[in-house]
Amino acid sequence: MTRKSWWFLRSKRFWLAIILMVLLVYGVFTIFSFSRMEAPASNGLSKHITAMIQTWTDDHFDINPKDSFWKYDLNNIVRKLGHVLEFSALGFIVCSLLNVITKRNWLAVLVTPFICFAVACMDEYIQEFSAGRGPGWKDVRLDTISATFGVLLAGVVFWVFWTIYKLKRQVRECSDKQER
Repeated sequence: MTRKSWWFLRSKRFWLAIILMVLLVYGVFTIFSFSRMEAPASNGLSKHITAMIQTWTDDHFDINPKDSFWKYDLNNIVRKLGHVLEFSALGFIVCSLLNVITKRNWLAVLVTPFICFAVACMDEYIQEFSAGRGPGWKDVRLDTISATFGVLLAGVVFWVFWTIYKLKRQVRECSDKQER
């Protein structure tokens, strides 16, 4: 084997794609593992996070811990924020991976929401088989909107990097012209 056959191993783009692929697999696995949790375990996890938020808030503000908000509403907010965080990260990672592979930001931005919608549908389908849980189109809608937010964030990040790259190239070309 010649050295030329292994050129891609020296490519930053190749290693970035590998890292993003690992993050994607880990992210989807995490989303599906949360979906496989039975209702008491899932609710217990969100209640634990809710209790931490309530304790911190009680330490810093004057609140009524017996208010129904702390018992019911905050738990629902924490659960929905979990969806938002998971799928925003998923949208960012998928869009970044597609951008690195295809080198076309517009294509990555257009395709990623559909991929994330498919993952959201599979996520809700998995919940069908978890004890005490069921699928919901509201969650699919929230997941897709959250993924779209992640896609937009990735699109902005890649646009900024591309703009900086173009400006650096223009400055380099101008300095090369001045040296001649």
